[in-house]
Amino acid sequence: MKIPTQGVLRGCGGDVSCIDVNPGGELVLTGSSNGEVGVWSVNLMRRVFQLDNQHGGMGLLAVEWARPHDTEMKHIQYPPSTQYFTMGRDGCIRFWSVVNKQTGTFVDLTETITTTAPTGVPTMQSAVPSSTPSLPPPQADYSDMVFSSKQSSDTTFSWGPTTYCITCVGVLWHSSYSFCPFSTIRNEKGVFLAAPSEAGSVVRVYLLATESTDEADAAEASVLTKPKNPRSENVDALLEEISKRKGGSETTGRFYCDVCPIPGQEVGMVMTVDGSRGMGDLLAVGYESGHVMVSGFSLTSSEKMSPVYVKHHAETVLVVKLVCVKSGRNLLLTASADDALMVYHVASSSLVALHTITLPSPGVNALAVHPAKPRLVVLGSWANQALVYDVKKGQLVAVLEEHSKAVSSLRWVQTGSELQKACLFTGGSDGVVALWNIFN
Repeated sequence: MKIPTQGVLRGCGGDVSCIDVNPGGELVLTGSSNGEVGVWSVNLMRRVFQLDNQHGGMGLLAVEWARPHDTEMKHIQYPPSTQYFTMGRDGCIRFWSVVNKQTGTFVDLTETITTTAPTGVPTMQSAVPSSTPSLPPPQADYSDMVFSSKQSSDTTFSWGPTTYCITCVGVLWHSSYSFCPFSTIRNEKGVFLAAPSEAGSVVRVYLLATESTDEADAAEASVLTKPKNPRSENVDALLEEISKRKGGSETTGRFYCDVCPIPGQEVGMVMTVDGSRGMGDLLAVGYESGHVMVSGFSLTSSEKMSPVYVKHHAETVLVVKLVCVKSGRNLLLTASADDALMVYHVASSSLVALHTITLPSPGVNALAVHPAKPRLVVLGSWANQALVYDVKKGQLVAVLEEHSKAVSSLRWVQTGSELQKACLFTGGSDGVVALWNIFN
């Protein structure tokens, strides 16, 4: 079944490599392979602002809106004014805030855009982004465990009668170079962030926010025993120098743990990572070799799952996704550069292959699960299509065709008060973001 699109956002610079939608579904955040970040209004179908060169001119791997609930936790390890954060190929994660230039106060971008409107709004197809100043590339070489609170030069945009500044309020450096996006993990213990480390086969987990003093203390203890990055012999002295030069305070980020492959297991580089949602302290990792690993990462639980490996893909694993279904069964979905979508049951000490779905063509860039109907899965295909599957039946149920190049990013968002309703956003290598209203 082919379904028409409900709207199109055009004008993204380069490949839309990552996309996120705020919880209310009003604003779309996009990241491109040329280093551009854009914020778009869904209601107006136009761009609000764009930022260039946020990551030293390198491409974006991940963008995500900050959740208000996270910043209200007792132990928060990043600036609470953060509106969104971005990850680039330069190996750093940047945290961004919005400031009202007239009053000098931090504002909520969602409330600002949805409660006011500019004059002369361009139409959906003719929206042209206004030029904005570029942010300078990073000037310092931090340790990969450093969370710095430093100001960058402001980028401004006007909305209605007010001018706003977009400013970087923090940087988390995790490696010198990266090509695997981070994964945020929200569970009963708090909010964690997982990203590949300097050692290519190791995933590093950071604690972003938690209500638990035990978790905060465990992370603090880990920092004291973690070896320093070999790129910086004296991290403390570097931070002190940067703090004096920038006029701001510098603090160490809370390293939580490393998730490592089994010694002797040749897996190559980490290519994709996904954290559990409602499944406890689980992390799934896809490797260059075609291996997939699921492992626990908790420091405070005695029931942490030991690493479990499978290898059913003939090519590099590009996507892993942990899914909690209503029946209580935990699933793992994996896709790669081959033509197979694997579905596993995640048991306490094993991964059981349930079935293999053969795709129409090889190559998957992205995978997204319907937030209320986890049996519905969308794949971003190299063949310029978004393919919707019923993984329980193993059937292709819809083909979404709008992009002229590969579909590189996907995001579902629930809409309205009815939890069963959700909209799908697809981003392509053609610089287009499409909105789909399906199965509602």
